[in-house]
Amino acid sequence: MDDEFMVKVDIIGRKFRMWIARKDEGFVRDVAKQINMKYNRYKNKYTKDAGEIDWLAMTAYTLSKELLQASDRNDTAPYEDKIRQITALLEQYLNEHND
Repeated sequence: MDDEFMVKVDIIGRKFRMWIARKDEGFVRDVAKQINMKYNRYKNKYTKDAGEIDWLAMTAYTLSKELLQASDRNDTAPYEDKIRQITALLEQYLNEHND
């Protein structure tokens, strides 16, 4: 546990303590910063029509949507399948014409 330490992170005005790897400190703080920025954006935009639970729900929705969109962009399975098909065709061709 030498490379881990406890960090306090502020998320929407609440302090959370968590054990993290030292190398992840910047990432963890960036995550908290992003949550706070999105939450405050909703809080400032919808001050009259919504409350804390609404702002939290929209923050969770937005971050989840962004995560799924990024995951879809990084899905390489269709390309891998196509590469396998092309590789099989090339191997077949080379085997037939390798006389």
